Amino acid sequence: MTTTFNNNELEGLGLNLLLVLSIMARERSVTATARRIGVGGPAVSMALQRLRNVIDDPLFVRTKQGMIPTARALQLIALVDPFLTQMRISLAAPATFNPHTTERTVRIAIADDLEAVILPGLLEALRSQAPGITLIVRDANYQAIDAIIASGDADIVVSAILNEHPTRAPHRILYRDHFVALFDPSQLDTAGPLELGTYTKTPQILVSPRGETSSPMDRMLEELGVSRNIVAVTSKFSNIPPILQRSALLCNIPSRSALVLAKTFGLMASPLPFSSPEINIGLAWQVALERDPLADWFIGLIVSQFESALVPT
Repeated sequence: MTTTFNNNELEGLGLNLLLVLSIMARERSVTATARRIGVGGPAVSMALQRLRNVIDDPLFVRTKQGMIPTARALQLIALVDPFLTQMRISLAAPATFNPHTTERTVRIAIADDLEAVILPGLLEALRSQAPGITLIVRDANYQAIDAIIASGDADIVVSAILNEHPTRAPHRILYRDHFVALFDPSQLDTAGPLELGTYTKTPQILVSPRGETSSPMDRMLEELGVSRNIVAVTSKFSNIPPILQRSALLCNIPSRSALVLAKTFGLMASPLPFSSPEINIGLAWQVALERDPLADWFIGLIVSQFESALVPT
């Protein structure tokens, strides 16, 4: 294959082929890619074969984990994905922006503890201020912010943004938070605040998206010469309230989210009996959105929801 393309060869790289390449890299399955695009499996296979002929590379290798992109495919995807994102935005963005008349779909990923804080008010604001906007909400993982944005699965991510998992995407830190202990006072027969002995003896449920059985909090407890009693691990904060209502357990939750969950489910949020780790809560977004007036407006709407829903603790 030559190192440059003539016009005929460039025409062989149609937009539909680039779209197949991008989605196939995320789905790693011809069937799943076809379902997402809305075509049959043979059409996806034909598109991939056309790409292989033009690029002179297998592009994907079949493994037990699915169809894995080759190094050449990854190189192309790094160029294709930002282009496709900009195309979607450019084609959808109106010449002028009016939230009351705009019809758009906005994809956001939110950490599930923050959903309880801002999602009810955000949906209410959208229905009254921008009824033509359809909101698609997905889970956010603070360890994979850049991957979520690069995949195009979300335009905006609302999550913890930690120093050990920095993001290269444009982002804004909204506030710093700390952890508190959330529990049902009727189950633990206490109204708090918790003493260290009570805290370490009480069975606890840990929230870990990756199923880890310890956290930085455990390392802090080790320095105090104590440990806590973790009896279960779950991937979502949203699972916690109904569990606490039926069990003599506690869970460490960021304080701002804990306040909302405590009020909604009749639970108690108690300060930890030691210095809590602190985390940054913020949002990140697609580079291509930086000049999109809808994105500016929508980010402002998210910020206002945090400002109205959260009070200092």
